[in-house]
Amino acid sequence: MKMNIKIFFILSLLISAAAFAEEQAVTASISSPEVAVEQGTNANPDPGHVSTKEAASGEKETHGGGHDEHVEIPYDQIGWQAANLGILLVALFFFLRKSIIEAFAKRKTDFLSQAEKTKSALKTAELALSEVKNKLSTLESGEKKSLENAKHEANIVKANIIKDSEHAAEKMKSDLQLTLKNELEKAKSEINTLIFDKAVGSVTKKINDQSETISKNAEAAFLNQISQVKS
Repeated sequence: MKMNIKIFFILSLLISAAAFAEEQAVTASISSPEVAVEQGTNANPDPGHVSTKEAASGEKETHGGGHDEHVEIPYDQIGWQAANLGILLVALFFFLRKSIIEAFAKRKTDFLSQAEKTKSALKTAELALSEVKNKLSTLESGEKKSLENAKHEANIVKANIIKDSEHAAEKMKSDLQLTLKNELEKAKSEINTLIFDKAVGSVTKKINDQSETISKNAEAAFLNQISQVKS
Protein backbone atom coordinates (compact mmCIF):
# COMPACT_ATOMS: atom_id res chain seq x y z
CA MET A 1 0.00 0.00 0.00
CA LYS A 2 2.83 2.41 0.90
CA MET A 3 4.63 1.53 -2.33
CA ASN A 4 1.53 2.34 -4.37
CA ILE A 5 1.13 5.71 -2.64
CA LYS A 6 4.78 6.53 -3.30
CA ILE A 7 4.51 5.61 -6.99
CA PHE A 8 1.31 7.65 -7.32
CA PHE A 9 3.02 10.65 -5.71
CA ILE A 10 6.00 10.36 -8.05
CA LEU A 11 3.77 10.10 -11.11
CA SER A 12 1.89 13.19 -9.92
CA LEU A 13 5.20 15.06 -9.61
CA LEU A 14 6.23 13.99 -13.10
CA ILE A 15 2.90 15.06 -14.59
CA SER A 16 3.07 18.39 -12.74
CA ALA A 17 6.65 18.97 -13.93
CA ALA A 18 5.74 18.15 -17.53
CA ALA A 19 2.71 20.45 -17.37
CA PHE A 20 4.81 23.26 -15.88
CA ALA A 21 7.47 22.84 -18.58
CA GLU A 22 4.84 22.93 -21.31
CA GLU A 23 3.24 26.02 -19.77
CA GLN A 24 6.60 27.77 -19.58
CA ALA A 25 7.35 26.91 -23.20
CA VAL A 26 3.99 28.24 -24.36
CA THR A 27 4.40 31.39 -22.26
CA ALA A 28 7.88 31.95 -23.67
CA SER A 29 6.69 31.42 -27.26
CA ILE A 30 3.82 33.86 -26.76
CA SER A 31 5.92 36.55 -25.05
CA SER A 32 8.73 36.37 -27.65
CA PRO A 33 7.08 38.61 -30.33
CA GLU A 34 6.23 41.21 -27.70
CA VAL A 35 9.87 41.30 -26.57
CA ALA A 36 11.02 41.72 -30.16
CA VAL A 37 8.59 44.60 -30.67
CA GLU A 38 9.72 46.28 -27.46
CA GLN A 39 13.37 45.91 -28.46
CA GLY A 40 12.62 47.43 -31.87
CA THR A 41 10.83 50.37 -30.25
CA ASN A 42 13.66 51.01 -27.81
CA ALA A 43 16.26 50.83 -30.57
CA ASN A 44 14.37 53.29 -32.81
CA PRO A 45 13.02 56.13 -30.67
CA ASP A 46 12.35 58.18 -33.75
CA PRO A 47 8.68 57.91 -34.54
CA GLY A 48 9.36 58.38 -38.18
CA HIS A 49 11.79 55.53 -38.37
CA VAL A 50 10.24 52.22 -39.29
CA SER A 51 12.06 49.04 -38.42
CA THR A 52 12.66 46.24 -40.84
CA LYS A 53 10.26 43.93 -38.99
CA GLU A 54 7.58 46.57 -38.94
CA ALA A 55 8.11 47.19 -42.67
CA ALA A 56 7.97 43.48 -43.34
CA SER A 57 4.89 43.22 -41.17
CA GLY A 58 3.27 46.11 -43.01
CA GLU A 59 4.18 44.60 -46.32
CA LYS A 60 2.62 41.27 -45.25
CA GLU A 61 -0.49 43.04 -44.12
CA THR A 62 -0.59 44.96 -47.42
CA HIS A 63 -0.03 41.97 -49.68
CA GLY A 64 -1.38 39.01 -47.76
CA GLY A 65 -3.49 40.38 -44.98
CA GLY A 66 -4.42 36.88 -43.82
CA HIS A 67 -0.99 35.29 -43.16
CA ASP A 68 0.12 34.53 -39.59
CA GLU A 69 2.95 36.46 -38.02
CA HIS A 70 6.29 34.70 -37.72
CA VAL A 71 6.87 33.53 -34.14
CA GLU A 72 10.34 32.85 -32.86
CA ILE A 73 10.60 29.79 -30.61
CA PRO A 74 12.86 30.26 -27.55
CA TYR A 75 14.92 27.13 -27.96
CA ASP A 76 17.32 28.14 -25.20
CA GLN A 77 14.58 28.35 -22.57
CA ILE A 78 12.98 25.13 -23.77
CA GLY A 79 16.38 23.43 -23.73
CA TRP A 80 17.03 24.46 -20.14
CA GLN A 81 13.57 23.34 -19.09
CA ALA A 82 14.02 20.02 -20.89
CA ALA A 83 17.41 19.58 -19.23
CA ASN A 84 15.89 20.31 -15.82
CA LEU A 85 13.10 17.84 -16.53
CA GLY A 86 15.63 15.22 -17.64
CA ILE A 87 17.69 15.77 -14.50
CA LEU A 88 14.52 15.45 -12.42
CA LEU A 89 13.57 12.24 -14.19
CA VAL A 90 17.07 10.79 -13.76
CA ALA A 91 17.08 11.75 -10.08
CA LEU A 92 13.66 10.23 -9.58
CA PHE A 93 14.79 7.09 -11.41
CA PHE A 94 17.86 6.65 -9.22
CA PHE A 95 15.86 7.54 -6.14
CA LEU A 96 13.00 5.18 -6.91
CA ARG A 97 14.90 2.46 -8.74
CA LYS A 98 15.12 0.23 -5.71
CA SER A 99 11.48 0.82 -4.82
CA ILE A 100 10.35 0.07 -8.38
CA ILE A 101 12.48 -3.09 -8.50
CA GLU A 102 11.08 -4.16 -5.14
CA ALA A 103 7.56 -3.37 -6.34
CA PHE A 104 8.01 -5.44 -9.51
CA ALA A 105 9.64 -8.22 -7.49
CA LYS A 106 6.73 -8.16 -5.06
CA ARG A 107 4.31 -8.19 -7.97
CA LYS A 108 6.17 -11.15 -9.46
CA THR A 109 6.14 -12.95 -6.11
CA ASP A 110 2.43 -12.23 -5.67
CA PHE A 111 1.74 -13.39 -9.21
CA LEU A 112 3.70 -16.61 -8.71
CA SER A 113 1.99 -17.18 -5.36
CA GLN A 114 -1.40 -16.59 -6.94
CA ALA A 115 -0.44 -18.91 -9.80
CA GLU A 116 0.52 -21.62 -7.30
CA LYS A 117 -2.74 -21.07 -5.44
CA THR A 118 -4.60 -21.31 -8.72
CA LYS A 119 -2.77 -24.53 -9.61
CA SER A 120 -3.53 -25.94 -6.17
CA ALA A 121 -7.18 -24.93 -6.48
CA LEU A 122 -7.28 -26.46 -9.96
CA LYS A 123 -5.80 -29.72 -8.67
CA THR A 124 -8.29 -29.70 -5.79
CA ALA A 125 -11.14 -29.09 -8.23
CA GLU A 126 -9.88 -31.89 -10.49
CA LEU A 127 -9.68 -34.26 -7.52
CA ALA A 128 -13.18 -33.25 -6.43
CA LEU A 129 -14.44 -33.76 -9.97
CA SER A 130 -12.76 -37.16 -10.11
CA GLU A 131 -14.36 -38.12 -6.79
CA VAL A 132 -17.76 -36.97 -8.04
CA LYS A 133 -17.30 -39.00 -11.23
CA ASN A 134 -16.28 -42.05 -9.18
CA LYS A 135 -19.31 -41.61 -6.92
CA LEU A 136 -21.58 -41.26 -9.93
CA SER A 137 -20.04 -44.36 -11.49
CA THR A 138 -20.46 -46.22 -8.20
CA LEU A 139 -24.06 -45.08 -7.94
CA GLU A 140 -24.76 -46.09 -11.52
CA SER A 141 -23.16 -49.50 -11.06
CA GLY A 142 -24.94 -49.88 -7.72
CA GLU A 143 -28.21 -48.89 -9.34
CA LYS A 144 -27.68 -51.44 -12.11
CA LYS A 145 -26.75 -54.08 -9.55
CA SER A 146 -29.79 -53.20 -7.43
CA LEU A 147 -32.04 -53.47 -10.48
CA GLU A 148 -30.52 -56.83 -11.37
CA ASN A 149 -30.93 -58.04 -7.78
CA ALA A 150 -34.52 -56.79 -7.72
CA LYS A 151 -35.27 -58.57 -11.00
CA HIS A 152 -33.62 -61.75 -9.71
CA GLU A 153 -35.57 -61.60 -6.45
CA ALA A 154 -38.78 -60.88 -8.38
CA ASN A 155 -38.15 -63.92 -10.56
CA ILE A 156 -37.49 -66.03 -7.47
CA VAL A 157 -40.70 -64.79 -5.82
CA LYS A 158 -42.61 -65.41 -9.04
CA ALA A 159 -41.22 -68.94 -9.29
CA ASN A 160 -42.08 -69.58 -5.63
CA ILE A 161 -45.61 -68.27 -6.14
CA ILE A 162 -46.08 -70.47 -9.21
CA LYS A 163 -44.65 -73.47 -7.34
CA ASP A 164 -46.86 -72.84 -4.31
CA SER A 165 -49.87 -72.42 -6.58
CA GLU A 166 -49.10 -75.70 -8.31
CA HIS A 167 -48.69 -77.46 -4.96
CA ALA A 168 -51.95 -75.95 -3.74
CA ALA A 169 -53.70 -77.02 -6.93
CA GLU A 170 -52.30 -80.55 -6.61
CA LYS A 171 -53.36 -80.71 -2.98
CA MET A 172 -56.85 -79.45 -3.81
CA LYS A 173 -57.09 -82.02 -6.60
CA SER A 174 -55.90 -84.81 -4.32
CA ASP A 175 -58.29 -83.75 -1.57
CA LEU A 176 -61.14 -83.55 -4.06
CA GLN A 177 -60.34 -87.00 -5.43
CA LEU A 178 -60.15 -88.41 -1.92
CA THR A 179 -63.44 -86.77 -1.01
CA LEU A 180 -65.10 -88.11 -4.15
CA LYS A 181 -63.72 -91.57 -3.44
CA ASN A 182 -65.02 -91.48 0.11
CA GLU A 183 -68.39 -90.27 -1.05
CA LEU A 184 -68.52 -93.00 -3.67
CA GLU A 185 -67.58 -95.64 -1.12
CA LYS A 186 -70.20 -94.30 1.24
CA ALA A 187 -72.81 -94.30 -1.51
CA LYS A 188 -71.85 -97.82 -2.52
CA SER A 189 -72.06 -98.95 1.07
CA GLU A 190 -75.46 -97.37 1.49
CA ILE A 191 -76.64 -98.87 -1.80
CA ASN A 192 -75.31 -102.29 -0.84
CA THR A 193 -76.96 -102.04 2.53
CA LEU A 194 -80.24 -101.02 0.94
CA ILE A 195 -80.01 -103.84 -1.61
CA PHE A 196 -79.11 -106.34 1.10
CA ASP A 197 -82.00 -105.22 3.26
CA LYS A 198 -84.40 -105.50 0.35
CA ALA A 199 -83.03 -108.90 -0.62
CA VAL A 200 -83.29 -110.18 2.92
CA GLY A 201 -86.86 -108.91 3.16
CA SER A 202 -87.78 -110.47 -0.12
CA VAL A 203 -86.23 -113.81 0.83
CA THR A 204 -87.88 -113.71 4.22
CA LYS A 205 -91.22 -113.00 2.63
CA LYS A 206 -90.75 -115.84 0.17
CA ILE A 207 -89.74 -118.20 2.93
CA ASN A 208 -92.71 -117.17 4.97
CA ASP A 209 -95.03 -117.61 2.01
CA GLN A 210 -93.54 -121.01 1.21
CA SER A 211 -93.78 -122.04 4.85
CA GLU A 212 -97.46 -121.18 4.97
CA THR A 213 -98.08 -123.08 1.72
CA ILE A 214 -96.17 -126.12 3.00
CA SER A 215 -98.04 -125.99 6.27
CA LYS A 216 -101.40 -125.82 4.55
CA ASN A 217 -100.47 -128.65 2.18
CA ALA A 218 -99.18 -130.80 5.02
CA GLU A 219 -102.26 -130.13 7.08
CA ALA A 220 -104.52 -130.99 4.12
CA ALA A 221 -102.57 -134.19 3.47
CA PHE A 222 -102.73 -135.11 7.14
CA LEU A 223 -106.46 -134.51 7.22
CA ASN A 224 -106.85 -136.52 4.02
CA GLN A 225 -104.92 -139.40 5.53
CA ILE A 226 -107.04 -139.27 8.66
CA SER A 227 -110.23 -139.33 6.62
CA GLN A 228 -108.97 -142.28 4.63
CA VAL A 229 -108.15 -144.11 7.82
CA LYS A 230 -111.63 -143.49 9.20
CA SER A 231 -113.36 -144.85 6.09
